[in-house]
Amino acid sequence: MPTDLNSKHPLEQEIRRKVIRLMLIEDSDADALLVAEAARELSFDLQAQRLVTVGQVNEVLEKGIQEPLDGVLLDLNLPGGSGLDVLRKIRNGESTHDLAVVVMTTSISERDREAATRLGVAGYLVKPNEYSQYVATVGIALQLILDANRE
Repeated sequence: MPTDLNSKHPLEQEIRRKVIRLMLIEDSDADALLVAEAARELSFDLQAQRLVTVGQVNEVLEKGIQEPLDGVLLDLNLPGGSGLDVLRKIRNGESTHDLAVVVMTTSISERDREAATRLGVAGYLVKPNEYSQYVATVGIALQLILDANRE
């Protein structure tokens, strides 16, 4: 029986997965699941702490980040406040000011994009509606975070 040189053993595929540790600030269960699914599909080992409300984010930021993080994937439309306010708090936090932050949101507002850019985001991405585009967008977001950590 001939050996297929293009096929990969499942263990070999696992070894090549890129580990990324995130704070995922996302109130939508569906979008949080899509991010996790897209990360798996793109061979990322996503280790994420998900926060849903601005209040939860404030609690975590007040305590300080205990575990090492590669970055933050941030939605702007959150219960209890604005994602831009969260971004300001991240930038003002002692343990978080230099974290790579990528905004991934439904907001197409130029004002939001400009404000996020002024606050030093690694990227501002609009969530697409089509699944394959969503996967690609998550891939771009995760790669931007990894790239920001190499600088």
